[in-house]
Amino acid sequence: MGKEFFYYICNIISIKAHNLRNHINQENMKQATIISILSMLLAVFTACEKPVYDEEEDKEKTENKSDGASHDKNDNGGWINGEGNKGNDWQDGDTISVSQFMETENDKIVLVRGYIVGSATGAKGYDYNFTKPFKYETALLLADKQGEDDKAKVISIQLKSRSAMREELNLAQNPENYGKLLTVYGMKTTYLKIPGIKEIYFYDIEE
Repeated sequence: MGKEFFYYICNIISIKAHNLRNHINQENMKQATIISILSMLLAVFTACEKPVYDEEEDKEKTENKSDGASHDKNDNGGWINGEGNKGNDWQDGDTISVSQFMETENDKIVLVRGYIVGSATGAKGYDYNFTKPFKYETALLLADKQGEDDKAKVISIQLKSRSAMREELNLAQNPENYGKLLTVYGMKTTYLKIPGIKEIYFYDIEE
């Protein structure tokens, strides 16, 4: 009687343990199934989102590469401390004209002064805009005389995206800057297929 009762109790315990394991496994499977479904929904939702980008800015990055300049992910466009500085931290005797700038070798640090005569972009097949209304925020065109409209006599000044310089100077938003004298301190290079400056350290506009 003692052995039979012992075996009976052991059998009941075994059955209960088996049922408990099945219950736990079923709950785990339910949780795993729910997690899998949520993960699939999240993946589908993410895949459906389309990136929004500025066509002109995207083209600007491409043209920077084609112009031969190196731009890494930490590039701040030549701005000191990533923000840029405005002011006369130079001597007027060091300033050169636009025509002198054109004769200067690339990769030289120069201080050039010229009249703002237009805007330009590389997003529209390198378009140079000399008359109002001005359409582009990407770059300014400088010349030795006001009203110049000959592409061979102008230089390009990059207005880096989301910079204070672009906000203050671009002709699309600030048409009153047309004809003003702008002094720029930076490195000469080729920009928008003409002589220009992309690495800018200082600038000053005559009010």
